[in-house]
Amino acid sequence: MIFPPARRTIRHMKTNRMVRQTIGVALLTAGIAVGGLGLAGTAQAHKPHNWCPGDPMTYPVGPGPAYSWDMNICHTWFWVKNGKGNVPYKGQLPSSLFDGEVPPPDSEPPCGTDMFTGIPGNC
Repeated sequence: MIFPPARRTIRHMKTNRMVRQTIGVALLTAGIAVGGLGLAGTAQAHKPHNWCPGDPMTYPVGPGPAYSWDMNICHTWFWVKNGKGNVPYKGQLPSSLFDGEVPPPDSEPPCGTDMFTGIPGNC
């Protein structure tokens, strides 16, 4: 049976519209998911970290080998705004690492922290 041309056109238009809508919903969902990941990185700017003797100095347990602290005791530490840290970086202060139970006021890194590494963002 042969359909009149008008019916075929309408059927294709409905299919095309459904395809466009499906793609649009998928892109919108992906955009919301990516946006949510960016917010997750900034929400944990003052998350405490713990390091004890025998743990590696590399992140995520330790801040990295360029930071100097007493290697014989446990440390609770935070990434902070550059200049608010009290742990020498390559032998120099100020730094972006604070060793202690409570970070100083107004020390949250300006861009939050990278959600995968926990290191403060560079603005």
